[in-house]
Amino acid sequence: DINDAGTMVYITNSGYNSVSIHEINTTQPDTVVPVGYFPVAVKLNDAETKAYVVNYGEMNVAIIDLTKNSVQTTIKVGTNPADIVVNPSDTRAYVSNTADNTISVIDTTINSVTTTIPTGSFPISLAMDSTGKYVYVTNRDDDTVSVINTENNMVEDTISVGDTPIGIVLNPDSTKLYVGNEGSNTI
Repeated sequence: DINDAGTMVYITNSGYNSVSIHEINTTQPDTVVPVGYFPVAVKLNDAETKAYVVNYGEMNVAIIDLTKNSVQTTIKVGTNPADIVVNPSDTRAYVSNTADNTISVIDTTINSVTTTIPTGSFPISLAMDSTGKYVYVTNRDDDTVSVINTENNMVEDTISVGDTPIGIVLNPDSTKLYVGNEGSNTI
């Protein structure tokens, strides 16, 4: 992830079980934070005080306190977690669990999973609209995108897309959703 000012980059180091915090336009060495086994995704909260790190190998999310650059806590999620999004008010985080075909919903005020949402097969990438009302999930093995309404944490719609959807991103005003389809080499 990258901070809003574009001055700091947060990078998972899967082979080294850490996250590097890199200050852009400086020669200072990176700050390296040990986070757990095989981290695959990192997402900042809107206040940029916490970084949520998905540890695929430990099936948990580590929360880095960015004022101390150390792990504050870890939260157990589903099997083989792959991605995470955090709502704008930093009260919920959504984690895709590829082997369980679910999304874990973390209440970030108590740092605990409070809901598990079933999705399509092999949910991998996530995007959240700018208001935090919808989470979009690519289901790699179903060739679909699940649309989760965050007000009731239920799948509201399932959209057919190209073959083997992997990546997903919304434009800044959340009016267009782009899905990268690995199997059909399309967007």
